[in-house]
Amino acid sequence: MGRRVRLGRLSWVAEIAAGLMPETGPAFAVEGQKASGFELDETLRLAAREAVADLEAAGLPVALLSGDGEARVARVAAEIGIARCITTRRPPTR
Repeated sequence: MGRRVRLGRLSWVAEIAAGLMPETGPAFAVEGQKASGFELDETLRLAAREAVADLEAAGLPVALLSGDGEARVARVAAEIGIARCITTRRPPTR
């Protein structure tokens, strides 16, 4: 009783977890215990690619801004036709 529980970014969960941390994805831990990691998949809307194309055709610049990892952001951007990606993810602190 009285222990913290966290679900979220690896660096945040690592502050309370014991032992090794998962390599990627969000994590879950009860204070003082080993963290568990898991992956999330995006389900993109069917009209996302069309919306991006319409914005670009109207002369508007399109970029994908995300706090996710660069590889994940690049994959999603490529899937919907966005050339410019900006990630704000910071390396995990331990």
